[in-house]
Amino acid sequence: MFLSMVLLSKRGRRISKFVQHLLWVHYTGRRLIIFRSNAFSLLVYYMFLFFVFDLGFDRAPTLLAIL
Repeated sequence: MFLSMVLLSKRGRRISKFVQHLLWVHYTGRRLIIFRSNAFSLLVYYMFLFFVFDLGFDRAPTLLAIL
């Protein structure tokens, strides 16, 4: 019951989209040599995606400027 309420909320939909994107990046990244050889860059990419989805897309250019 609680899980369905979370998934129906706006933030829940955003988090589920984020999880789907992480799974896509994970499976495509496993095929790429760059991601396989450099796990740290993949971790940074995951953290960047998490901050973008958590803070909202309006603050994404600010995060890009910081990075």
